[in-house]
Amino acid sequence: MSETAKTPQKCLECDKFYRSRAIHQCRVCRDLEFEERILCHLNRAVQDDHNFSCHTFRPRLNLIGSDQVTRSAPLDQKSRHKSIKEIMASDKFKYQKALALQKLNQDPDGIFVELKYHLAWNVSHRTPVFSPEKEYFDFVLDTVIGCGGLVGGVARLLWLAPDHLHVYVESDGKKSIEAIIRKLKQFLKKALLAKFPEIKKKLDKGMDIWDKAYFSETLG
Repeated sequence: MSETAKTPQKCLECDKFYRSRAIHQCRVCRDLEFEERILCHLNRAVQDDHNFSCHTFRPRLNLIGSDQVTRSAPLDQKSRHKSIKEIMASDKFKYQKALALQKLNQDPDGIFVELKYHLAWNVSHRTPVFSPEKEYFDFVLDTVIGCGGLVGGVARLLWLAPDHLHVYVESDGKKSIEAIIRKLKQFLKKALLAKFPEIKKKLDKGMDIWDKAYFSETLG
């Protein structure tokens, strides 16, 4: 079966014009050239093609000069954002790498593990529940920071978009990536619904706040 045949009908128009481009409303997607097709694949991976739902569906509009709307991020989110590139270029990151190499030189048989991940996942059906983002950003930022113990290291919010989020994690390697993401999602879900119960009303009936699918990549 071809990829086109597997793609829900309403996605075909969107697929042709948008999925290969970074999302303009998400700074991490722009900085890392994180293609929208990744979020689309995550959304479709957990749905039935015949009952497919996507709240970011955008048919092509020929009457508009630009085929995507560029929107400035909320000032409070923009001012507190640190991209993965900034983190990896930071003195702390370089120091940790140098220290690990020094330890290995001193004890070649020793094993020192510190895994760094970039994680991303969607709100169910890519529903823009975090809109406007400025109303949720500080709470999600602080909540993610509080997840360090759950992941065995450090957790930081990289960016909160209306329909997805990016998280940076440093882990001691004792927990699998599946366990890390499961714990993060569960903790965030509980905290968000307690603080913002109105989120449930924004979701399709019977849907959880998060999709089961996720994106992960190791950074070192």
